[in-house]
Amino acid sequence: MLSRRLRPSLAVLLAAVALGASLAATSATASAEGSEDAPVPLTTQLQPGWNMAAWLGPDGPVSTVFDEIPELERVYAWDNEAERYLRAFPTSVPRYALRQVSTGMGLWLYIGGDSIVEWTRMPPEGGVLLSLSAGWNLVGWGGRDGEPFPESVERFGDRLIEARRWNAVTRRYERYRPDADDSSNTLREVNLGDAFWIRLSDEARWWQSELVGTTFELGDELTEEVHVSLREDMTAVVTFFAERYGIEPPPFTVEYHPDLEIFAGALPGRILLSSGVIDYALRDVVLAHEYFHILQRHFAGRTRSPAWMTEGTATYAGGRYRLAAWNITGEQLRNARWRHSQQVTEPLADLVLIRVFYGVEAPAYSLAAIAVEWLEGRLALAGDEAEFAPLEVGWPDSFTDTAAYIEYYRRLASAQDWESAFERVFGISVDDFYAAFEAYREALYAAPVASAE
Repeated sequence: MLSRRLRPSLAVLLAAVALGASLAATSATASAEGSEDAPVPLTTQLQPGWNMAAWLGPDGPVSTVFDEIPELERVYAWDNEAERYLRAFPTSVPRYALRQVSTGMGLWLYIGGDSIVEWTRMPPEGGVLLSLSAGWNLVGWGGRDGEPFPESVERFGDRLIEARRWNAVTRRYERYRPDADDSSNTLREVNLGDAFWIRLSDEARWWQSELVGTTFELGDELTEEVHVSLREDMTAVVTFFAERYGIEPPPFTVEYHPDLEIFAGALPGRILLSSGVIDYALRDVVLAHEYFHILQRHFAGRTRSPAWMTEGTATYAGGRYRLAAWNITGEQLRNARWRHSQQVTEPLADLVLIRVFYGVEAPAYSLAAIAVEWLEGRLALAGDEAEFAPLEVGWPDSFTDTAAYIEYYRRLASAQDWESAFERVFGISVDDFYAAFEAYREALYAAPVASAE
């Protein structure tokens, strides 16, 4: 547990997950602010002939679509891998048949007759997280109505080549290209239930649902501007973990406690923020750290890990978010953690118990994050021992994040103990890791890399 007197360092997050029984019993002083209004039915007008629309119901047989739209004569979906259409008819099974529909799938729907058909359905109960491949993707939109299209696809960056949406009224495509001028881009905004073609140069995930399942209890002491900015920061964090790691967020609450005796913390399903967090420059990184504590409990349940692993993975997760969101390199982050962690004299193996870890206070977070980084780097470069050179300048930027630190918590739920989950995921026994890490730690403190910027 970290005291309020400790000011947060730019290199680490001073946040705790174990807050004690007294705080666990504390409730927010303000009434809850719901994450979303109650869902209302969505109605899409389908024109006679061909329409593009999103399937937003649960995964299931394509017959469900025909049941919902009696006037429907044909359904087409796109097979990304084979690069061809899959088709479905109400009374026959064609070659290359479409048999299943999934949430967020884009569909071509052919409506028979001469009348407009109103298709009413409920929006998705959970979030919409899509996995897109390089090339063309036919996908639906499960996000907000009226979302400016450039904003909805900006996270694709230079992977986005173009997008198209079929206008069933004009029977023409509306188009968007990131390198085109505004007057040429006729695809300007999207609405819940729309579908469109997205062409990418590389694969990507697309989280469309922002803070679905998240509630805020912030009270009246904070301004509306702060409420909005906190939501924006939390949205960025949830989106990062969804699109980087494929994690759909579990339900959780963000609470403001002005008299909280620590900087920030997490309990099952709750992120707790003190007044000191509100104006902190790296507030979004704090939220990333605490959100990872939510994910730890979500994946592993009540199965416990050593304190250095609990806080080290959360600090490492916050660091991964910071590398993506801020202008900083992995080398700079490691150097900052190295300087901070030199105050820790205990070996990592002694920081298993919460009371011992928190007794060391803030520098232990940095040391634990360096340990997780070592594990991730070793695993990422396991196929080439010559490349595993953690003392080299720039090494933290030389390997791709394997997400093993997340897989560890998934394995933990069914493991006999944390040591077996650790060895299975990271490919090294706990005892061998402790010995190797202490040797690395000693060498790192003595190496010139420690003072490099």
